[in-house]
Amino acid sequence: MIKIVTERLLRVRDIMSSPVRTVRSDARLAHAKEVLATERVSAVAVVAPDGRLVGVVSRTDLCDPRHADDDATVASAMNRVLFAVRPEDPALLAVRLMVREDIHRALVVSEGGALSGIVTAMDVMRAIANDGGGAPSGEAELVRVGH
Repeated sequence: MIKIVTERLLRVRDIMSSPVRTVRSDARLAHAKEVLATERVSAVAVVAPDGRLVGVVSRTDLCDPRHADDDATVASAMNRVLFAVRPEDPALLAVRLMVREDIHRALVVSEGGALSGIVTAMDVMRAIANDGGGAPSGEAELVRVGH
């Protein structure tokens, strides 16, 4: 007998966190800090008043002494450079993006640009810990070969 191990390609949708917490760009930094603390997340997506995705603000951004004024707007502290992947992309693509760009998260957007989720370094570690990191799943099918 030959043992055949089947392997399933892990997709971004399999490891992403959803829904993504958001704050408006015109909200005060105090509000963003409160959302990060109460939701226990390391970053939130930033949307314009019309709902367009315009940035990301993280705990690290808000710890920067330049952003100490809680009355300043989120727009003043957010990162405007967005790194994104699609839900159907291989999860490894998100991992490679985060490593190459030295970032801790990648937004997940649909083909139409709608925010679908977020992939964080913790999401990746969770997937690996749950045996979803690309190693054979352990599911095997026995196949009789020959007589």
